[in-house]
Amino acid sequence: MDTNNVYIYGRMGNYMYTSWTGYVAPSSWGDINSMTMFDNNIFWLACDYDNILFTTNAGANWSVKKPPQYGNEFLVGSYSIDRQTVYMVGQSAGYPTAGRILQSIDGGNNWTLQYSGNVNLYKISFAK
Repeated sequence: MDTNNVYIYGRMGNYMYTSWTGYVAPSSWGDINSMTMFDNNIFWLACDYDNILFTTNAGANWSVKKPPQYGNEFLVGSYSIDRQTVYMVGQSAGYPTAGRILQSIDGGNNWTLQYSGNVNLYKISFAK
């Protein structure tokens, strides 16, 4: 996040903050596969089983932003362009191989499928 603040995330919804105090994202949303921080308060989590978690207060409270037509996919990459525009990429949880790119331009309230194909997708990034 910056030179004084670090977040580490991983399995079973667990993450840690610089104080090395452990936290768990709400309920059991699976592994946290990607964490995108727009600023010190707005974070997006890409998780297993198409779960997207969002916070506006640095993780004190979380909202679930489930995309429509979700399936047996793991969301493994995320990128936030601004407060409202976020992308998620995913891969199939098994066979056959499949992946997709999702976009929201309204803070995660609505999601648009930008790509769906027979390749697993892992990460997404944009040049600034």
